Amino acid sequence: GTAALCDSLIPLMREGGSIVSVASQSGSSAFRSMSPDMQKKFVDPSLDRMELDALAKKFCDDAKAGRHREEGWANTCYGTSKLAVIALTRILADKLKPKNIICNCMCPGYCKTDMTSQNGYRSAAAGADTAVWLAMQNGEQRPTGKFFHDRRAIELKA
Repeated sequence: GTAALCDSLIPLMREGGSIVSVASQSGSSAFRSMSPDMQKKFVDPSLDRMELDALAKKFCDDAKAGRHREEGWANTCYGTSKLAVIALTRILADKLKPKNIICNCMCPGYCKTDMTSQNGYRSAAAGADTAVWLAMQNGEQRPTGKFFHDRRAIELKA
C-alpha cells in the first residue's frame, strides 16, 4: 500500500520534493468513532512508524477475531486504513524535514469514478485539485504533515 510505496520511493527523492497521498474523510470519521484512548494513540506526536505498524496489525487481528469494537476501534476497515495513511503522513513529514521533503495527504471527495460505480458527485479532475495544489507548493512556508480536503487542513483532535 501507501507505506510500501513510500518506503521504495523516498530513497530516490531529491531535496525539496513533495509526497501527496490519498486519504479520505472516512479516516477522520473512523477516528471520531474510536474510543478516546484509541484516538490518543493516533494523534500522539511521538507515534512512530513501528508503533503505527503495530496498531495496524492489532486492528487486523481484532477485526478478524470480531473484537475490534470492544477494543475501541471504528467499525470500518476502509476508514481505519485511511486514518493510518493520515498518521503515516505526519510520521513521514517529521522524518523527512531534514531533506526539505514535504509530506501531506488529502481527501479527493466522492468522485464519479469506477470506485464509486460512477455515483460520485465530483469529477475526478475536481477531486485531484487539492493533490495538485499540494504538490505545487513551494517556498519555506509549505505545509507538511497535514491532512487536507478542498485545500483546507483538517486537524484530528482526541
